[in-house]
Amino acid sequence: MAPIPIAFIDAATAMGGAEAVLLGIVQHIDRQMVTPHLICHPGPMAVAFEPWCQVHQIELPRLRNSLKAPVDLLRSSRAIRRVLHEADIRVAINMGVRSSLYAALASGKIPLIWYVQDILASGWYTHFMARRICLALAPSRAVADALPPEVPCEVVPNFVDLATSDAQIAAAPSQRERLQISPSAPLVGMVGSLRPWKGHADFIEAMAKVHQRLPSARFVIAGGDIFNLGAHYEADLRNLAKQHGLEDALIFTGQLAEPQQLVHACDVLVHCSLQPEAFGIVIIEALAASRPVVAYDRAGPHEIIRHDVDGLLVAPDDAAALAEGVIALLLNPAHARELGRHGRQRVAAHYNSHRSVDLFTQLVLGCVRGTQ
Repeated sequence: MAPIPIAFIDAATAMGGAEAVLLGIVQHIDRQMVTPHLICHPGPMAVAFEPWCQVHQIELPRLRNSLKAPVDLLRSSRAIRRVLHEADIRVAINMGVRSSLYAALASGKIPLIWYVQDILASGWYTHFMARRICLALAPSRAVADALPPEVPCEVVPNFVDLATSDAQIAAAPSQRERLQISPSAPLVGMVGSLRPWKGHADFIEAMAKVHQRLPSARFVIAGGDIFNLGAHYEADLRNLAKQHGLEDALIFTGQLAEPQQLVHACDVLVHCSLQPEAFGIVIIEALAASRPVVAYDRAGPHEIIRHDVDGLLVAPDDAAALAEGVIALLLNPAHARELGRHGRQRVAAHYNSHRSVDLFTQLVLGCVRGTQ
């Protein structure tokens, strides 16, 4: 049987976590079974995907609060539809809220899969998509359970390519040297885009408590304002760190091309989103690097981490509890290593690329068979 042409539709303007997951799918998907295409907004995403699949760049302007929304929606949807028909696409996969109206209008009779990477409130949008799709895919039960009951949904966990992770980790020892952090200093990290809901303020408050107990500890915030949401946010965080006496102990690295190297250089990773996180890709990246995670106990992190087996779960929105968890691991490095070892095993068993991409492929092909 010839490979089935499929198309991902994504209007993202930067390579965030969801886009990294999609890139992993495209890199690992079996070309004997499917031929992947990407329809996306011009920009960094198109550049990242061009070595891996056929990329079709189409302007996909933001529709919300735009007076030009009807014109933009009609024009860009027509352009998407032309690509779908010229490439003989058999299944279209919508990859985000911003692209969903374009995908729904353009796909016509082509089966449409909704790949949901956010915990969405039920409303007109979710019910509209429920009527338009043949299937929804979610990275966690937290995402799937938030969808309307009429939405057919399957969970396909996000994943890490362990071989790639290990190759990146090989360069990790240089990270401490690059950041001028002593090899013997306890190092605690937070990795993620600079957005207020990610909880950087809670991290800083918690790490101030850690620093009071362990003055030799050092801390790092890795990530940048990739979505251009406001340069003032990093300045506010730096001021907050100074207020807590961390100006000499906390490093801001900016956006990193390969954060896995920094993850491995840390002793403990912290995940403290203020909103329920759909998944938390950095958590499984840390576990893949055999590093324990201390996280707020809700949504995606609750599903990934087994408390005191491969990480620690603490009460949400409790910076003091975060600090206590981190201190406990830094004071007991043998236990931290044990959690990290179990975390690596968990990723290998449940969050590996082969398992998730194979499941994704079978579900996509099932939508094709359902229309034949």
